[in-house]
Amino acid sequence: MSKLLILIVIGFTFSCKSHNQEVQKDNRKIDSLITVINELNNKVTKMDSALQSKNTFVSKVEVLKDSTSQITNKSITKIKKPKPVIKPKVELKPLNDTVLYFFDDGRISVKVLPFVDGRQSIFIFKPNGDIAFETENVQLSYHLSNDLKIRDDGSLELIKSSMNPGASLYWYESVIGFDIDNEPLYKQTSRHPYESVNDAMGEKYLWNKLERKWVKQEIIIETNMPK
Repeated sequence: MSKLLILIVIGFTFSCKSHNQEVQKDNRKIDSLITVINELNNKVTKMDSALQSKNTFVSKVEVLKDSTSQITNKSITKIKKPKPVIKPKVELKPLNDTVLYFFDDGRISVKVLPFVDGRQSIFIFKPNGDIAFETENVQLSYHLSNDLKIRDDGSLELIKSSMNPGASLYWYESVIGFDIDNEPLYKQTSRHPYESVNDAMGEKYLWNKLERKWVKQEIIIETNMPK
């Protein structure tokens, strides 16, 4: 009986050992599988990160290309500049100061001085700097005003003058023409209001360069003589 009990105990012991060995083997297999799964998960995570960074880089490159193309298109677009408006060269000074007009070469063409005691001197210069003509604006008991018309090259084209003697019923107007060197050419005067044909015709003068004075021109009015 005791021998039989011993054999049973020995058999049970061997069976327990073999079961324990199998369990350990299974645990090792499970551990190995877990390790492999973790490695695969790590690889998948790395691949996802790499893919995301690649997509981000591609999107940045596309945005950069778009912005570059926009800049290129903007740089290629030509903007038509409006043609500059040619104005007489004039240097305006503050009120009651000198006003200067210039020729294209920068030399003074016309100089208008400030008013002094009711008079304002106006000097017209030749291109060489000599005074070609002079006049004045007056604000005293009588009034004399001059409007200047300047060409695009800075030379003086016309002076339109108006003179009011004050207590008189009439006023007088004149037009003086100049060449491109600011030399006077002609002058035509008239009295207003008209009272006769002569008033309407006015008086005409030509400028004598040598004597530097106006020479009156005779106006002949043709009339039909009765037969």
